[in-house]
Amino acid sequence: MFTGRAAMGQAGGSRSIIDPVLRQINDLSLTFQEFSFSFVSRNCNKVAHFLAKPVSASHDSETWHVTPTCVYDLIMLEALAG
Repeated sequence: MFTGRAAMGQAGGSRSIIDPVLRQINDLSLTFQEFSFSFVSRNCNKVAHFLAKPVSASHDSETWHVTPTCVYDLIMLEALAG
């Protein structure tokens, strides 16, 4: 795990495609006393990876107000594994 503000400081001079996102995160982080990121392998969170993959490929955003039926089996597998 690493602290968000420290990581954002490293991205200051970046010309990366995600630099605008990092800058927005940095700006939003100033409204909190503290925040952090943590890495979770997609192998440990298959549901999130399954749902994020098509959305990130299309550059759209998506909101689910109920659990999508396409992930029921993955949820059960993760629940049994944990």
